[in-house]
Amino acid sequence: MNFNYLLAGTLSINPVLFTLSIGIILAWKVAGYIGLDRFAILSLGTLWKPGSIFTS
Repeated sequence: MNFNYLLAGTLSINPVLFTLSIGIILAWKVAGYIGLDRFAILSLGTLWKPGSIFTS
């Protein structure tokens, strides 16, 4: 019931924005596997693993 009060606006809009940001993070992760972003990720790479363009 406490979560309902948070989403009702008693603490401003921060809980709603937090929920949306988690959704965006999860959507980014899935888009890298099933979307056109997969080719960009493979060629450019990520911060922890360089892609095929940057490796010799």
